[in-house]
Amino acid sequence: MRFNDGRPVPPELVAETVIRLREQFGAVSSENQTIQGQWQHEGVVYRDNLARVLVDVADTPENRQFSGSSRNKSKPTFNNWTFG
Repeated sequence: MRFNDGRPVPPELVAETVIRLREQFGAVSSENQTIQGQWQHEGVVYRDNLARVLVDVADTPENRQFSGSSRNKSKPTFNNWTFG
């Protein structure tokens, strides 16, 4: 995985995110395949090599609140745009 500026994402950032999700929800899964994506923002096309992390939880107000706050916390950590 790489940041939008081309620098590699340190594996410890991904590991910390996975651990945080496991601690919050009790379980987390991830895929080890590379997912290739493309997206456009302000006329610039970005190409991504992505990893997928999955958390399957009950639809509760607490889980929805964590999901929203988690997304906001990950923006500065990964320094990328996120789409909800």
